[in-house]
Amino acid sequence: MKKNSEISERIKQLIESLGINANLFAKKLGYTRSQAIYDILNGKAAPSNDFYTKLLNSEYSESVDLSWLISGKKSVLKYHVPHSLVNSEEVSSFGKGIPYYETLPASAGDLPVFLQNAKPTSYFHIPNLVDCDAILPVIGFSMRGVVEPGDMIAVKEIKTRSEFDSEKLHLIVTDEYRMIKYLHPDKENQELIWAVSTNMASIKLSADSILKIYAIQCIVRFC
Repeated sequence: MKKNSEISERIKQLIESLGINANLFAKKLGYTRSQAIYDILNGKAAPSNDFYTKLLNSEYSESVDLSWLISGKKSVLKYHVPHSLVNSEEVSSFGKGIPYYETLPASAGDLPVFLQNAKPTSYFHIPNLVDCDAILPVIGFSMRGVVEPGDMIAVKEIKTRSEFDSEKLHLIVTDEYRMIKYLHPDKENQELIWAVSTNMASIKLSADSILKIYAIQCIVRFC
């Protein structure tokens, strides 16, 4: 309850900084019932992944520092290592950089289309880490203790099923899910894969349902 209360206070601060009231905020996010917002603001309910997705797809997305909203801490990208963040128009003069997509979190949205067509927010330079397709913010809670909301992940697409390592984390995209999990082949049926998390029930997936698998090369934590 304390965690919910802390996040609710930051959401109230966000609403106040936008110069609007809770009813308008709920409407702009696409909620037909403002009670859902009031439950969050009163600390009765934790913001869901759907809430964060609505917020990042709203007209207020550019006003939101997602890491601050979730953790109460400013983004290390923006505030602690400013020389590591390169404007996308300047990237050619710096050479290599990993594209960073600030408003497209790892646990929501259409990732295959997103990586092919979306324009990076900026580029992130991490020493000795260059072979990555993207860096994405994390908002999901299913891997608490390993990957926390407010972290970022650097990912590299895996082209064949034989490449994934059951001991390592992966970002997996199916027809129904987009999630960070450990992946374990079923011992009896090679056409099944178990998606395993730290604090949620395992999900049984058909190999045919998997659209994309990305190896998580690095977890960037805010401090």
